[in-house]
Amino acid sequence: MVKIEEISKVYETKNGSVQALRGVSLDLPEGSFTALLGKSGCGKTTLLRLVAGLEAPSSGTLSLDLPRLQVGYVFQEPRLMPWLSVADNVRLAELGGGGHGDFDDAARILSVLGLSSFSKAFPHQLSGGMAQRVALGRTLFCKPSLILMDEPFGALDWFTRRSLQEDLLRLWQEGGKTILFVTHDIDEALMLAGRVVVLKDGEVTDRFEVFPAHRRDSSDLFPLRERILRTLI
Repeated sequence: MVKIEEISKVYETKNGSVQALRGVSLDLPEGSFTALLGKSGCGKTTLLRLVAGLEAPSSGTLSLDLPRLQVGYVFQEPRLMPWLSVADNVRLAELGGGGHGDFDDAARILSVLGLSSFSKAFPHQLSGGMAQRVALGRTLFCKPSLILMDEPFGALDWFTRRSLQEDLLRLWQEGGKTILFVTHDIDEALMLAGRVVVLKDGEVTDRFEVFPAHRRDSSDLFPLRERILRTLI
C-alpha cells in the first residue's frame, strides 16, 4: 500500500540545516500494523507527516497505492471542536462538506468505542481518554484505508492507555486497516504491532517481526524487548 524509498528530509532554519531523515526505506503492506519506534526528535513525526502528504521529502520517493482522501491521521492531542457535540465531532468531515452527516455511521462508531451515552456531550465534559476515543472515531468515520497515528495515547494514564490500546488492536483485527503507529514506548509497540521499525537519528536502524505469540504478557517478549532496547541506546 505504501512504498518509501531512500527518503530524506532537511529543514532550513535560521541556525542552519537540520537533517530530520536520512535515506529511510520502508514498505507498508495492505492490512499491516507497523510501529515506528524511537526517542523524541528521531524523525518519527516527520516521516508520518511525509506519508500523510503534509510535507514533501527533500529527496527520495514515496508511493501510495490509494487516494490521499483514504488516509486518516490521529494526532497526539484530540483536537476536537469545542462548540460541537461528541457525535458532531465524529461527523466533522461530513459537516465540513456542507452535508448533514451519516448519523447511523456515527452512532455505530460511538457504540464500538463505548461512547454512545456521551453522543450529546461536549469536549469539555470528557476525560482525556474519552476525548482521544472521539478523535479516533472521527478518523474512522472517514473510512480510511491507511491510518497514521502520532503517539495518540502518550498523554494518558496507564489504565486509560491500556484500554485504548486494546480497543485499537480489536478495531484493527476486525476492520483490516493498514496502520502506521508512532511511539517511544517499547511495550506499546510490542503489544500492538506486527512489525516494529526502530528509527534513530533520522535513520532506520533495525526491524523486528512480532508474531502473534509475542504479546505483552508473554515471556517471549523479554529477549525481544532487550534487543530493541539495545538498538535504541
